[in-house]
Amino acid sequence: MNDEVRIFISYARLDAGEVSQLYHRLKAAGFRVWIDREDLLPGVKWREAIEDAIREADFFLLCLSSRSSNRRGFLQREINAALDLWEERMSDDIYFIPLRLEVCEMPERVGEFQCVDWFEDGGWERLIKALRVQVERLGKRMPEPGDIAQPSPTAAPVVIPSQRPSDDSIFDFVTVTVDDRGVVIDRQVRQARRSIEEWGGAVRLELVEIAGGEFWMGSSEAEAQAAFADAKLHYEGASEAGYIAEVPRHRVKLSPFSMGKYPVTQSQWYEVMGDLPEIPDNLRGGEHPVVMVSWEEADDFCQELSRRTRRQYRLPTEAEWEYACRAGTNTPFAFGQNINPEIVNYAGNHPYGSAPQGVYAQKPVPVGSLGVANAFGLYDMHGNVWEWCSDWYSNSYYEECHKQGVEPDPPGPDTGSVRVYRGGGWRHDAVNCRSANRGGVAPGFRYGYLSFRLVRAGR
Repeated sequence: MNDEVRIFISYARLDAGEVSQLYHRLKAAGFRVWIDREDLLPGVKWREAIEDAIREADFFLLCLSSRSSNRRGFLQREINAALDLWEERMSDDIYFIPLRLEVCEMPERVGEFQCVDWFEDGGWERLIKALRVQVERLGKRMPEPGDIAQPSPTAAPVVIPSQRPSDDSIFDFVTVTVDDRGVVIDRQVRQARRSIEEWGGAVRLELVEIAGGEFWMGSSEAEAQAAFADAKLHYEGASEAGYIAEVPRHRVKLSPFSMGKYPVTQSQWYEVMGDLPEIPDNLRGGEHPVVMVSWEEADDFCQELSRRTRRQYRLPTEAEWEYACRAGTNTPFAFGQNINPEIVNYAGNHPYGSAPQGVYAQKPVPVGSLGVANAFGLYDMHGNVWEWCSDWYSNSYYEECHKQGVEPDPPGPDTGSVRVYRGGGWRHDAVNCRSANRGGVAPGFRYGYLSFRLVRAGR
């Protein structure tokens, strides 16, 4: 008898980041999981392949969120195909399982099914219980209990990368160009090189290789003044000092490095540190960026990960961060002259320049879920969460750099009282998401908009 338990995962692209965690966890537990991004091969007729996979599955797992639950398109077609098949089977079969990634409405035809709330404590156990009941009815064997046990909440597991990370792995990504009103005027598919380190089945780290080079760091006088004027439109008490600190522009030369494709997620933090910070419920989610971490705690994470993996991880320098964010551009944003809430998560009711107001999500979203990267293949460099850098912050530091000429791999000021953070966040104005925008806060400070991403030296 074939004991393979086959699970088809149906989801919307907007939920890809969160669903990826579920996919890898089910795979690690011994299930045979079908998901289009992994199993839909080039050259096949994709509609037929998906319909065949649904028909062959023991379970249809429908992943839902507020972004996708009533979204029209192929997700709705998959739902209908699965329900039609379910109606052909025994009425007491637990075949069709809705899984909510967050609080959301249930689509039509799905409301009669009891769902699993993945975001709640015990969500994994409830899913496994439902799977076990049906597996026994099918006369198959569940994976061994040890294969599906969760990590102990009091002891972080040993993290050992795979023997040979996929250093030559090429991945495709979408990047866009935006005009001064925030309208996307060009969309391209590009490629970049990454390395992938498996951290024990359910969690992995993707690092994008960044070539070294020179670039102009900081703002021009004109951009800094325009940014200050824009900030005052939304907040009369805006201080000019932070914008003056973006000038003068100065040349920087950087060696090659690898940077996290996304900010560090809550799943990654848990895998390394063994517990989570005190994150408010509305900001929680395995593929959401970890927040409520101080600079000191982020540095501790880097040291612990370096110890466990025997690889050197650290926070990016401010120069590395801006170089990676700009991705070869000199415009206010890596996407051009402006941004919009469909490609960057910020306070959309406070747009930049001549862009109209947009949606304000009022919380972070799963990493990479907006589906757009910069030209280097890095996601969420603008908005979603601010990111700690290794440097001490100084308002006058750029003036000193300008006097020195081209500076190789600058580490920032020797001393200070506050640390640099970059990138803008979900609750901040679009002007704060510019590539050159910089801020500083005490290294012990924590908030729901502060996170970080990793750098590994070399390529």
